[in-house]
Amino acid sequence: LAEAIEEAPEIFKGCKSKADADRALVVAKKTILHHEASNRETQNLSSSELKQSILSSYNIGDFFEGVKSVADNSVDLVEMDPPYGVNLTFGIKNLTSQQAKDLLSPDTCTPQEYEDFIRRSVAESYRVLKPGGWFILWFPVDPWWSMFKCILQESPFKFAGIPAIWTKLGGGPCVTRSPATNLGRAWEPFYYCRKGNAVIINQGAQPDVFNFKMMGGASKVHLTERPIELIEKILRTFVPQ
Repeated sequence: LAEAIEEAPEIFKGCKSKADADRALVVAKKTILHHEASNRETQNLSSSELKQSILSSYNIGDFFEGVKSVADNSVDLVEMDPPYGVNLTFGIKNLTSQQAKDLLSPDTCTPQEYEDFIRRSVAESYRVLKPGGWFILWFPVDPWWSMFKCILQESPFKFAGIPAIWTKLGGGPCVTRSPATNLGRAWEPFYYCRKGNAVIINQGAQPDVFNFKMMGGASKVHLTERPIELIEKILRTFVPQ
């Protein structure tokens, strides 16, 4: 720990105790290992054609800039998972409160700016979706549920007023800001919205509750990582194979 503090002090910015520093070091190690694994996988691809195909499947950057190059009515499904924390002031496991702020919610993001961001994102998602396409919108319950629902109601999307939920029991401790007064939250909601006459695949086979264990802390790469099995199930539910 002493060597790490000397070589990379920026990792420990905001730490107030040795326990904070230990947790920050664990997060930093995971991030480094993830990048190294990604680099190895890229380098080990034997086929340059396959490598280029994989690399070209991702467009990483500012959403509002990148989406300009996406044609109208060209996408089968959009899944949107916006930041949940606005003006975040509480700590998150393995992070100091300041590190959590830096990762999840810029200090400059006000509630009004957050609402504008969601409205613009929903509008662009509708534009790029094909007629018959689906829009999956994850959202934070408190205090934003009514805002998200109002934005969708004012949009051209059609959607059920009741969201689907992901229940994540059995994968680790449940998260709560106030464990002394609030039960741990073990579910997350998402709206499934259709453009035009979109239909569900295998109709009647999938309830509006998706039961998948959440990612364990040791296997997580991203703070809000979801199990790949959950995403696969959502895709098979709403997109023709």
